[in-house]
Amino acid sequence: MILHYGIFLDLLQRRSQIMRNLIIIFSLLMPISAFSLTCPNNGSMLKAGDSIQEVTERCGEAISSNNFTNTKIISGEWIYYITNTSDNNMTKMTVLHDRGRVANINIFLGGKKEKNVQSTKLCNNLIQIGDTMNYVQSVCDKPTLQNTLQTESTEITELKYEGMSPNILIFENNKLSSWK
Repeated sequence: MILHYGIFLDLLQRRSQIMRNLIIIFSLLMPISAFSLTCPNNGSMLKAGDSIQEVTERCGEAISSNNFTNTKIISGEWIYYITNTSDNNMTKMTVLHDRGRVANINIFLGGKKEKNVQSTKLCNNLIQIGDTMNYVQSVCDKPTLQNTLQTESTEITELKYEGMSPNILIFENNKLSSWK
């Protein structure tokens, strides 16, 4: 009985060593497969951040390409003119936004005085600094005027290759960023 128990322990230790080695091998291989892409046409390895030139050297020429500029508004101002129903006075409210959030609220009361506020209920619901512009629009509706103060442009290039999907490589400002 003691002999069989010793063989059993030896087998258990060997099995545990094999499992440990397999875990190490898979954990070393996992980052390569999880964060990389291969050329759709020849299997060469690519990674996010590769330039168009590096990808073209590895994958060859694309069968088609599409170039465009994606421009998004970084900051701006929305202007509302709100009529007070009780005294028929017009109030101008200017909402400055930065990266999609309210940065400042300025209220000009019918030619009398102007003031910056942290929050207001001029639209019948509270809006305040830090709110998203989607929320402001849901509460106050579309602004009377919109002025863009700052934009950010990104040059987008899409290279299409023959082969397995994903076969369209997307570059932002000349760097591989995603694929579809």
